[in-house]
Amino acid sequence: MLKSTTYEAIFLVELVIYAVAVFYVLIAIKEKSGVQEGGDLAGRPGLFTFRHVVDMALTVCRARDNGHRQHILLLLLAATAMFYGLAAQIYLTYTFLTDEPLRWNATQYSFFQGVNIALEGAALLVILPLSYRFLGMSDPLAGLLGSLSRGLGLLYLGLCSTSTMVYFTPMFLVFSEFATPSIRSMLSKIVAADEKGKAFAMMSALQSFALFTGSLLFNGLYPATSKFFKGFGFEFAAALQLISIVIFGYLYHKLRKASLYAEIDGDTSNLQTEIES
Repeated sequence: MLKSTTYEAIFLVELVIYAVAVFYVLIAIKEKSGVQEGGDLAGRPGLFTFRHVVDMALTVCRARDNGHRQHILLLLLAATAMFYGLAAQIYLTYTFLTDEPLRWNATQYSFFQGVNIALEGAALLVILPLSYRFLGMSDPLAGLLGSLSRGLGLLYLGLCSTSTMVYFTPMFLVFSEFATPSIRSMLSKIVAADEKGKAFAMMSALQSFALFTGSLLFNGLYPATSKFFKGFGFEFAAALQLISIVIFGYLYHKLRKASLYAEIDGDTSNLQTEIES
């Protein structure tokens, strides 16, 4: 598309897509509110208030049966490590590939990213649901596979010295997006129904924090380390994935007998009881 048009046109198309998504959310999706109409509006928290942050923190940190508070904290820690790995992919890949010795151009980079995103998306939309359905894959195992995939992909990419080597990277990263839905699934089975929004909001906040600080970290790390090892940032991000790998391995061992699709009532006292290994 870039060959037949301009950067402005491409960004305009992307802007239109986002605008359509926003209008769809605002118009087609109805908001459900637990507050009765005509209630006291003064009692509702405003948009710009720390009460939302406090509610998220209380949801994550409150005492729970069967060690679920520890499980929630571990899942959020695994998610944070995973998001830093994603930040390395986002902020380092273009700089790494266009620098010496590879010297890629924008067309090569776009093709590589397109292949990588297509494979990851196909695995997420096809392979993961089929694995849950027919292979009985558990959430911790899916998260473990996703963390291993991202870690190996980052490790390999940092060692690439030729274009041929780089084109094999999507083979390692193909399952890297499995971790996010597995974490959300496990959180939804641990917290009560009326706490899911707060738990997911905390996860989204951690993602924003990791991507913001990751941009500062990896964009600052590359100039400082490129003189002796250009792939250092990728190797550092791959090392962070060990945190997620260990956590998912622990949860897989501990929760492997738990029901994958147990329902949790809105009452916070009715928590899912998991069978200890």
